Amino acid sequence: MGAPVEPAPEATRRPGPRGFCDRAGSAFRDPVTAMMRGAGSPAPERHALSVIARCEGLMFSRAAGSCHAAVPSRAEPRTGLGELLRGTLTGPSR
Repeated sequence: MGAPVEPAPEATRRPGPRGFCDRAGSAFRDPVTAMMRGAGSPAPERHALSVIARCEGLMFSRAAGSCHAAVPSRAEPRTGLGELLRGTLTGPSR
């Protein structure tokens, strides 16, 4: 069993956790950045962070049940993510 992983806030002050968080984050960030670049995003790194933040928020709200009186259908997060992607790729900066 490996060493315990320290919390992400600690990574702002210590290089060991910072490296771990950077490597772990790139496992999500890199493919989403590539997807945004492939979709024609003028700012794929920035837009990837928006998509990732949306997905993290969805996961939290699903786990905590913080935004819904009832369990959302599978279509609801897909619709929201589709709206985010369309707005990002065709928004005023284009």
